[in-house]
Amino acid sequence: MHDGASGGSGPRPLMVIRRAAGWQPRTYVQIWAMAVSSYLVCEFAYRIFVGWPRRPAVAFVTAAVIWVSIGMSQSYYLHRRRTD
Repeated sequence: MHDGASGGSGPRPLMVIRRAAGWQPRTYVQIWAMAVSSYLVCEFAYRIFVGWPRRPAVAFVTAAVIWVSIGMSQSYYLHRRRTD
């Protein structure tokens, strides 16, 4: 019997988390699709919480800056992986 076959919460969730954390994008489209979808998740989360944030324009711009920065850094690392 292998780990996780007992029906408990064995190492399977940890494997999923490790795989997701170690994922490396292979194309620029994947990078920017992740950045845009993550921004939209942030915007959706802001709208769910009533009364939060107090200044939504600042929160939306901050989230956009964060995800654009992440997209740019991932694009840079992808470029470096391709040219090395």
